[in-house]
Order: sequence, then C-alpha cells, then structure tokens
Amino acid sequence: MKTSLEKDRKYVYWHTHRSLSCAMNLGYAWFKTRYRPALLRLEQANYKKDRVLLGDSYCLIGEIHFMNGCPKAAAKAYQKCLEYTPNHVYAMKELAERYEEIGSYEKCMSVLIELLHVDPVEFNRYLYRDALDSFVDNLPPFYENTDIYWQAREKLAQDKPKSVLRLINKKRTTKARQLKACAYAAMGDSQGCLDQWGQIANLKGSIEMTYGDWFYIEDYVWNGSAFWEIMLSCAKQNRFDSGVMPYFESIWNECRQDPGKIDIFNESKAQRIRRNKRMALLSQYHISRTNRDLKLAEKLLKRHPNWPEFIELKEKLSK
Repeated sequence: MKTSLEKDRKYVYWHTHRSLSCAMNLGYAWFKTRYRPALLRLEQANYKKDRVLLGDSYCLIGEIHFMNGCPKAAAKAYQKCLEYTPNHVYAMKELAERYEEIGSYEKCMSVLIELLHVDPVEFNRYLYRDALDSFVDNLPPFYENTDIYWQAREKLAQDKPKSVLRLINKKRTTKARQLKACAYAAMGDSQGCLDQWGQIANLKGSIEMTYGDWFYIEDYVWNGSAFWEIMLSCAKQNRFDSGVMPYFESIWNECRQDPGKIDIFNESKAQRIRRNKRMALLSQYHISRTNRDLKLAEKLLKRHPNWPEFIELKEKLSK
C-alpha cells in the first residue's frame, strides 16, 4: 500500500508541477483515468505531509476547468485547494475572479477581504474596485444562467457528457456541435465526435476553437487523418475565427515573421486569411503524418524547406 501511494505521490507531484499547458495537452482521458484517480487515492490516505501537494493539485484542476470555460467547476477546485492550503494566495485570487464571473459578488468580496489579510500587496494588484463596482451596481455577470452552452460546458466538467447531449440535443449551431463533439469524445465515441465535426464542415459561419475543444479531442481522433481532413476543409473556407490553435512555433514564424499588434476584437481580413492558412498547413502536416504520405511530406518540404517539423517528418517517413 505504501509503495503504491508513493507511486501516486510521485506521479501527482510530477504532473502538478509541470506547466498548465502540459496538463491541457495530455487531455481529458489522462485527467479522468490517471491524474485524478491518483490524486483521490492520496486524498483518501489523508497524510498530513500531502496537504500542500493536494492543495497545489486542486489549484491545477481549477486552472484546467477555467481554461475549459467552466468557472463553477473551477471555483469548487479552488475551494478544495484552500481547504488544504488556506493561505494559497493564487487560489484565493482566482476564486474571487471566478465568483465575480458568475455573479456571486458577495462571495467574491468575502474572498477578497481574506486576501487582504493574507497578502495586502496581491490584494492591491487585483482589480477589487471592479469587483466592488459589480457588487454595488448589481451588474449582470459574464456568465448568465440562461447561457445553455455554458451550462453544457459545466456538465462536461462534471463528467456528464450524456447530460450535455440531452441539454443541447435540438441545437444545430456550430457551437452546439462543437460541444456535442466534446461530449462524444468524453464517452470514448470517436465516430460520434467525427460525425459532429463533419456536420460542422457542412455549415456556414465562423468556427472558434477553444482550449476545451482540444482538451476533449483525444488521441484516437487526433491521430487519424479524418479529423485533419475536416480541419483542412474548414480552413480552406476561411472558417476559423479568433481562437486557440495548436500551431508549431515554426509555422507561426514562417507564415508571419512580424505579427505586430493584433486587435482580436477588430480583426482584418488579412489576419483571418493568415490564421486559416496556418491551420491548413498544420492539417496537411498531420494528414501526411497519420497517412504516412511521403509524397505530401516532400511537397510540403519543397514549399517550406526550412521548417524543422517537415524535415523531421520526411526523414521519419523515408525510413
């Protein structure tokens, strides 16, 4: 038992103290089947020496939920963090922000008052005046209870993908289908996930990819060419709006060496075209990789001879 717990402790410590981006890249299946079970076993053992690690781990979970657009789930994780490490300044600040986002202004101010006693410097860095104005003026929160898509994301955070499908069953928008794709991926239904993306490709209008989309797109989808064929089709239609894309740094440098200042709220047509061009090239790279298509790799490398990823891909496929 001690040996098993020590393995869990090392595993949780290693992944907790890596970057948030590493955890997001590992995705939902890893989080559900490996990281969280190891964390729960440590929690059940209830060793005093693990309290700081447990606090840091729940803080990481809060960050994951926040990145996935689930402020309620994030708030619960930050609360757990503070149960183990009551003076965790970062968790207090993030908890206050999540409360503000969902309109729990009294709870937000309560946490900020605690933060003032724990770390006055950090308190003064926080935009507490904005929170106070929201509280006094009773402003509408960033996340409204009438937002069905937000409710669906919170259901995903609760590991209730079937509830997501029931909630937005009649919705046919791109955003709804993206959430349905996440729900199917969470259930391990790769074909259901791909079917939703196939229908998205046949719709019109913008596609905004979020961290949550990539978090739920698992290896069994990512490592097949069908998904990337859909991404390529959408990119050729200039469908991708401002959002999160898993670009290689070299793709960014090659396509746009001097990005300059980008106004995400007033994007130019040229900026949109560049984003979709990058997504098209990324999709072609993965199509070549997953299909082991050497000819496509050679074609891509001929067009962009200095890209290290394409050089490595050609060498790998040539063996």
